Amino acid sequence: MDIFGALALASTKPTEDLKRVRVNQERILAPHIYRQLFGVTLYNVAIMLWVTLGSKVLFGIDYDNHVQTTDESQMGKDKKQHITLIWNTFVWLALFNMINCRVVIPNKLNPFTKLFSNWMFLLIWIALAVF
Repeated sequence: MDIFGALALASTKPTEDLKRVRVNQERILAPHIYRQLFGVTLYNVAIMLWVTLGSKVLFGIDYDNHVQTTDESQMGKDKKQHITLIWNTFVWLALFNMINCRVVIPNKLNPFTKLFSNWMFLLIWIALAVF
């Protein structure tokens, strides 16, 4: 998943706005990059905690922790459904973060700017979403 994401992001040509951003040679990461890193991390952790800990109540999934996913009982099926929900949430958060990472300019906050200008990015994103 990371290799295709890196390919999709590497295929995007730099915009004129990105060429005008001044780079500080003393710092590798600028403050706006920290804002994006911590913001996306907190958002992803909050969503994953909600799905992991709260989905038993929200979606009516009921199982004990000692139940195996290979168990054919209703509890085993519920646990399998819960783990599938956790995995799918993680994958979709990664896909949406891939769109979010396209814009790294401090004053631009819309990640959908020129989304359809790079066909390779769209092709890889759609392939990852389908698979």
